[in-house]
Amino acid sequence: MLKSLELFGFKSFAERTVFEFAAGITCVVGPNGSGKSNVVDSIKWILGDQSAKSLRGKEMSDVIFNGSSQRKPSQFAEASLTFDNARGILPIDAAEVRIGRRLYRSGDSEYLLNGAVVRLKDVRDLLLGTGAGAAAYSIIEQGRVDQILQSNPASRRQVFEEAAGISRFKSKRIDAERRLERVSQNLLRLTDIVDEIETQLNATRSQASKAAKYRELSQELRQLWTGLAADDSQRLDDEQADVDARLAELRTRAEDLETQLGAIEAGRRTIEAELTDCEAGIRELDQQAAGWRQSIAASNATIGHQSQRCAELNDEIEQVRRQQAGLAADAALAERELGDAADRLARLEASITERRGAFEEREALAGDVQRNLAAARDDLQGRRARREQSLKRLADDRRRLDALRSQFEISRASIGELDDRRAQFGERADVSARKLAEAAARLSELDAQAADARTRLDARLQERARLAAQLAELERCLNQRREQRSTWHARWLILQEWEANQTGIGIGVREILERAADCSTPPWNSVLGVAGSLLDVPLEYAPLIDLALGQRSQAIVVEDLAPWLAHWRKAENVAAGRLVLISLGTAPPADDAGFEALLRSLPGVVARADEVLADSELAPGLARRLLGDVWIVNDLGVAETFLRAAAGRCDCVTLQGEFLERDGRLTLGVSSGESAVVSRRSELRQLTLDLRRLDRQIDAETRQLAELTAQQHAREAAVADADAAVRERLELSTAARAQHDVQVQEHGRIVEQVQGLEDQWAAAVARDQELSAQAGALQADVESLEQELAAFDADVAGLQTEIDSVDGELRSLLSELDRERLELAKQEERLHALRETHDRLQRDQVVRQRQRTEAESRLQVLLEGLERSQLAVLQASADVAALTLQVETLQSELAGLEEQRGGVRVRRKQLLSEEDACRRDRHRIGDGIHSAEMQLREIVQQRATLEARMQEEYQLSLADVRASGASAYRDYLTSRGQQPLESSTEVEARDSTAANPASAAPEWATGLAPAFAEVRDELESQVERLRRRIKALGHVNTEALNDLDELETRYADLAGQLHDLQEARTALEDIIRRINVESRKLFLETFESIRTHFRELFRKLFGGGEGEIVLENPDDVLECGIDIVARPPGKELRSISLLSGGEKTLTAVALLFAMFKSKPSPYCILDEVDAALDEANVERYASIVRDFVSMTQFVIITHRKRTMTAADAIYGVTMEQAGISKRMSVRFEEVGEHGEILSPAQSRAA
Repeated sequence: MLKSLELFGFKSFAERTVFEFAAGITCVVGPNGSGKSNVVDSIKWILGDQSAKSLRGKEMSDVIFNGSSQRKPSQFAEASLTFDNARGILPIDAAEVRIGRRLYRSGDSEYLLNGAVVRLKDVRDLLLGTGAGAAAYSIIEQGRVDQILQSNPASRRQVFEEAAGISRFKSKRIDAERRLERVSQNLLRLTDIVDEIETQLNATRSQASKAAKYRELSQELRQLWTGLAADDSQRLDDEQADVDARLAELRTRAEDLETQLGAIEAGRRTIEAELTDCEAGIRELDQQAAGWRQSIAASNATIGHQSQRCAELNDEIEQVRRQQAGLAADAALAERELGDAADRLARLEASITERRGAFEEREALAGDVQRNLAAARDDLQGRRARREQSLKRLADDRRRLDALRSQFEISRASIGELDDRRAQFGERADVSARKLAEAAARLSELDAQAADARTRLDARLQERARLAAQLAELERCLNQRREQRSTWHARWLILQEWEANQTGIGIGVREILERAADCSTPPWNSVLGVAGSLLDVPLEYAPLIDLALGQRSQAIVVEDLAPWLAHWRKAENVAAGRLVLISLGTAPPADDAGFEALLRSLPGVVARADEVLADSELAPGLARRLLGDVWIVNDLGVAETFLRAAAGRCDCVTLQGEFLERDGRLTLGVSSGESAVVSRRSELRQLTLDLRRLDRQIDAETRQLAELTAQQHAREAAVADADAAVRERLELSTAARAQHDVQVQEHGRIVEQVQGLEDQWAAAVARDQELSAQAGALQADVESLEQELAAFDADVAGLQTEIDSVDGELRSLLSELDRERLELAKQEERLHALRETHDRLQRDQVVRQRQRTEAESRLQVLLEGLERSQLAVLQASADVAALTLQVETLQSELAGLEEQRGGVRVRRKQLLSEEDACRRDRHRIGDGIHSAEMQLREIVQQRATLEARMQEEYQLSLADVRASGASAYRDYLTSRGQQPLESSTEVEARDSTAANPASAAPEWATGLAPAFAEVRDELESQVERLRRRIKALGHVNTEALNDLDELETRYADLAGQLHDLQEARTALEDIIRRINVESRKLFLETFESIRTHFRELFRKLFGGGEGEIVLENPDDVLECGIDIVARPPGKELRSISLLSGGEKTLTAVALLFAMFKSKPSPYCILDEVDAALDEANVERYASIVRDFVSMTQFVIITHRKRTMTAADAIYGVTMEQAGISKRMSVRFEEVGEHGEILSPAQSRAA
């Protein structure tokens, strides 16, 4: 039951307000407009009502307190409702359940369940089936009575469903139906996808078979080529071992020669050292003698140089002394010149100072005169400006006067011209009226012709539409046939590809057929083909023949078996795989007419299998040989009877695809796809015939389409002609209408022009009078301005004479100033030159003094240098004498060393001849080593090339290949029943293997070079043969096998999903069926209970009468509407829409309480339900409510005092402040007769 209601910012409840609800009846009273109905609105809002209109607002934000004159608006509205769930009515494990809702002005909203944020769906699911939801019968508000009674039967049914508790079942059913719809849609889409994948799977299988053949050949090529590479690697290892041995021997000999050469070179180095010592001694003596000779030459040069230096110093000393005498004389002369320059400079400075003072006085006087002259000129300029303005005004007035005179003359001429034009336009208006009448007549005639042309066009358009419909139907049929042809042709291409690639036929059979196609020698020229390909079987029997033939369908048919027997005796490997040959050279089995007649007489026997197909022209009797002992029967029962009668001499196949053999084996299901050779050939033949027939039909319909198209083109041309005629008539009509419109406009324009001319003539006369008055006024202004200009000219002439006089005086004064300025500038220039001369003389005097000092210093230096040079000459002469004696002593020592060097050179020549002989031997051995190393590098290069090719083609290393034991040579010998012999090399290799297992080669691979070389070309031929066969396959989709695996995996997954969806659909349909059964049961039980209680309560409320609830369609209990009929006491049975207001209210109360009695709701809110009842009925209404207090908690909004008498608690709602509701507790005596809350004084008076 309800425990409390808390409001904050909801509508008029601005303050936080709490209503506590006790058991029994709680009344909420208050005057109109106090906000008591907002209590009901808040409960509906909390329980999830989404209709702003239902909450008496325009939009949901209207529930937020909007403010008042003394209070700001709230930013959000919040309300919460607390339930006492001690009895577990609500399906939640909590003794107290608090449901809240909050709405912000931004539009954000949230629901709360026990403080946790939840969804609206969670709140609704919690209340479903409890009768406590917002849309249930637990809240009856103003107008809801009429809504329940007067709503349509289907809408009224919702209340009954809530009472029956099936609303949650209905919600689940609707959800299950939606899920079922989604599952059905997914099932449909998945079915399409599975069909598409199946189509792709069929197409990919043909490519996959080709890829499988490619993979098989590639693996065989890989095995052969890698084995050959391993054998080549082993051969290269053997060759490398031989070369390594030869190279080791040569290197040993080379080392011996190197030792011998080392000894020779040691002796040679000793001799070279002796020779070097001799030559070093000789060079040392030569260098010493040369040094002494150079010293002698240097001393002699020093003597000559110093002697010459003494002479030069004597000359330079004499020159310096003469320079000193000249400098003393120059200094005396410069001193005199400097004194003269200083006197001239002083006199010139005094003269310049005096002249500059006089110049400044005259310059000031000239400035005063210039300023006076400028003022006079400004005055003259102003007077001239005013004169110019007067002249301009005079010129303007004269021009205006001339213009007015011209306008006056033009106005006079215009008046005359307007008189003439008025007469002319009157005549043109008459002519225009006549043309307008003619254009109207022409327009009527052309409109009638256009209507006739339009009628003819409509007829031709209908004919064109009929032809277009025929053409469209023919194109639709043709497109259908073309689509059918495309489908058949696609299937034909697949079958043709299978046939061309011999898909489904064994590898050995294909090899035989390929060799037979390329070879015309025995036994290959006797091959006729595969048995299944040589039989011409009708399509309907092809699967049965495939089943009956089994593996015999791939048997090779030959003309004679003898060449093949001879071929096999040669022990040649003909082909891989299992082969079956059928010879036409042997006699077919003999017919047993009596036995066959017996079999044919059995019931259910269709025919012998070879009789349902045509015999092959290429292989006559083949069908009889293959199928002569196979019979076709109706079903498996007949087959059992047939085999018993045949006594083990025949097999039989049923029309359902069951093959029962004479030994009791039973095969079920026919072959399909690539492996069914006969079916494939039959389908290919049938498709070829169907495609030809369809091509003939398409050609015929194409010709018919062309004929209809030609007719359509003819109709199009006729329509175009008719359309052109219509357009022509319309154009003529349009042109006539345009001409008529132009004529109307022209006539109107002429009339307007006539009126305009009249207006212009009146305006021209008025303008003429105005111009005459303006001309008189301007003439007076012109005469006044001429007099003013004469006075200006006299003033300007006097002022100009005065300015000319002052200007002459100023020019004279300025000329004198210019002369004075020039003279002053010349004197200043002389002063500047004189100052420069004085400064220069002072500088020259300083320079001469410095030169005298330098000359004295230079003389002293020269005297000292002369003394040093004389001493150097004496010392050098003594050195020359001593060095000459030492050179003579060295000459004798040098002769002895040269004799010793000759003997050492003879010994060195003998050693060099021995060394040349050794080096020639070493060079010959080096060539051998180089040749061996080149051979070794070639082997390494071959191995690297082989390694690179192995990596490039198979991403394997030679080491891995050899470690795997691959060998083409071994496989070759094994295929011929031979084993390679073990040589001594193998024994050695086996010994080395024991020492180093990691580097060991296979036992059979060592020592095989001679035998391997003999068969290597044949192995290489096999490799090339495999490469040609792979190339002959053409383009191969190597991913087809992977694609096939992926498609098969995806097909299996999708098929599983399809199965899951089908099971899900079945499960959902079962759920819906069980929900319907349960809902029907609950609804009928509740409906009968409510109907019984309604009858009782109706009689109790009305004091008699009769009320009934009926189903509109009893056969559709779950969907039909519910109708209510009532007969108050003393009245006829009638529909509730014809009852009075009070009767409707009592009927609704009876219905609602019948529901409560059938399935009590935990609470009930009645909002002014008693408003339409009179006092007597209010008493009955209150009595009924009181009767239900034991099972339901009531909250009643009312104005009626009699209703309040039944209340256990009363809350008052009032507005002490405008717009703000306030809750208060009141007593019964504090409420007025109309629900208003009385003041204490009013209460005591009452």
